[in-house]
Formats: sequence, structure tokens, C-alpha cells
Amino acid sequence: MTPAIFAVVATYNRKALLRECLDALQHQTRPLKQIIVVDNACNDGTAEMLSKDYPAIDVVHLSHNAGSSGGVHAGMNRAMELNCDWVWVMDDDAEPDNDALEQLAKLTDRKDIAALACLKVDAQGKTLYHHRGFFTFNELPRRIIRPITESQLSENQPIEIDHASFVGLMVNIHAIQAVGLPDPRLFLQFDDVEYCIRLRSFGNILLAPLSRITHKEQVPPNTRNLRLLGQPYQSIPYNDFWKRYFVYRNFLWLSRQHSTSKLKIIASLPALYLFLVTATLIYETRRFRRIYTLTHAFIDGLIGRFDNTKPRRLLYKQPRKTEPKHDGQGGDA
Repeated sequence: MTPAIFAVVATYNRKALLRECLDALQHQTRPLKQIIVVDNACNDGTAEMLSKDYPAIDVVHLSHNAGSSGGVHAGMNRAMELNCDWVWVMDDDAEPDNDALEQLAKLTDRKDIAALACLKVDAQGKTLYHHRGFFTFNELPRRIIRPITESQLSENQPIEIDHASFVGLMVNIHAIQAVGLPDPRLFLQFDDVEYCIRLRSFGNILLAPLSRITHKEQVPPNTRNLRLLGQPYQSIPYNDFWKRYFVYRNFLWLSRQHSTSKLKIIASLPALYLFLVTATLIYETRRFRRIYTLTHAFIDGLIGRFDNTKPRRLLYKQPRKTEPKHDGQGGDA
């Protein structure tokens, strides 16, 4: 019996990119059973475009922007309601090759599979190694994912991995039923890591190197890659700094949950915090507001407090009821 494969695309105010994604999905050599778009409360005419140009697509309209994790949560839940067998997840800035689903579908009959993953490449076709990899809980808080390597891809054979970002991850319905949906509290950043940890408790995740998906994620303008005391530091514009709150809050929360040495986490955090504060003082504008936001991220991550409106309130003094904006990017580790 041919499995019913649904695609889920989370989108927020990027209808031109969404159109490219949907056109690619509709031209797969192995047709999808259904395409589901999660409209994260877009206000750029996305809803009107979908209604006019893609009437066959199932659309979930959210009342507020729920971010990457909330969007994927809603989309996967809708796919389950429509009796899917597999859910293929991606952001609106993704574009799968025409045979990407066909290559994944070749592996759906393997035993003990929780999920399958496309090989993720950038707009120039270069492999994004750090978006597919293996858990390194013993190395926390230095890192949580060890990326795949070029040599592992050399034979174009399926590779058993631990983690894949939500761009091009296809999840088995039995795994979803066993481990649940993505955690909407995380909003974005490391939400895919948290979900893959749960998926691996159910079964294997296979990377299919012949199934390729392009991620058109763009680095914010004026981003600078710097170094401080020999360590890398990325400076981003103030208007994009709200994302850093989610990076550190979610990373520290996962570190506390999954590190093999809680003492190592406690001992390492002061050095990480001091490094970030020092780099901020040296390189950044609006330094104290950034440090204030970082401090809250650390505290909230350690105690497990999830208030996704907080970074905007801290940085821009917005009222509590305001939902954070989200540019549609996934929570890649």
C-alpha cells in the first residue's frame, strides 16, 4: 500500500518564497497526498494568495505568530487529523528538488524508522553539514550536535543520524503518536533538536543524501563574524537580536535536561556568560539592553520559563500581549 505523505509548510510574511516552495512541492515526481500550509498570522497577503492561486492546499490559519515550533506543531496535528502516514516538514524558504520526495519514499518501508531527512544545501548548492548530525550530550555546554562530514556522504548511501532540522524532515505517523508533537513553547531555535531527541527514543532517523532540499535562509545584513580571545563571535544587528534570546534560553534548557554532567554545565555557564557580555561591550551598539536580554535568556533557560513575548518586550519595550515577530526561519542548531 502506498503511504499517504503530507507536506507541512510553516510561513510568516514571505509569500514570494512560499510560492516557490509550493510550486516545487506540486511538481514532485512522487506526488504528495496533501500539502498543508500553516499561516502564522501573516499580514502580507499570504492568505489571499493561497485562496486564489492554491485552492487545493489545506491552510491552517493561526490567530497569532506561533514561531517555527508552534507552526510545525499545528501543521503536524492537522496532518494527523487527515490520516497521514508521513509528514514532510519545511519552512517557506525551502525548495526541494523535484525528486526529493521520491528518494525519501524509497526508504519508508525500512524497519524501526522514526523519520527520514533530505540532504540540506544552501542557495549555491553547498551542503549545510551543521544542519544534520549526531548528539554530543557529553560535550555540553560546548555543543549539542556534531555535524555530518563530507566523507560520510561520499557513497550517497542512507546514513543513520540523530538530528535533522525541520527543513526537509519527514516523520513517521507512528513516531508522532508515540512521542507527541513538537514543543510549541520553544518558538524557534533548537526546537528541532528537542524533537529529534524524542524521535530517537522511538526509532532511527535516516539521512537520504540523494534527496536534496535547498534552504534559502539569509544571514541578516550587517552581520559580522568576529573573534574574541581566539573564540568566534557573531555580531548581528539590534533588530535581529531578539533571536539570540531563543538561542540561549532553549540551548541552556536542553543542556540542563540532557547533559551527562550537570556539574560541568554549572561550572561552564559563568565563562560563557562572561564571554558574551565582554563581546557585547566591545563590539555592539545598545550594549546594556542586549546584556539585559541575554541575562534573562540565561535565567529563563536554567529555570525552564517560557514566555515568548519577552525578548521583544525587553529589547523594544513592547506591551506584554504583543506576540514576537518571526521571519519564518526554522530552529536550526
